[in-house]
Amino acid sequence: MTTIDGLRTELYNPEKLAQAKNTFPAIMTEYLINRGTEHGFEVVPLEQYFIKKHNKTGERFEFPFNGHWNENGHNIMAEAILSSKTFTELFR
Repeated sequence: MTTIDGLRTELYNPEKLAQAKNTFPAIMTEYLINRGTEHGFEVVPLEQYFIKKHNKTGERFEFPFNGHWNENGHNIMAEAILSSKTFTELFR
């Protein structure tokens, strides 16, 4: 299993996110998701988790002075892993 980060600078604005879908980072993200899945890995794209939480609470997921995840970002990743098929099957 692996997680894939979202386009976090764009995910806070639906218009910017839509525009970013044809950029190199978005294309590479989609490629990695598809290739991992094709090879039998569970791939968990975090972008959907970030967007859902941000829309609900307005939270941001990186520090204001750099792009590293803050506590909120790490919590989102943990929640995604805990709800993954791999985790739930491993720790039934």
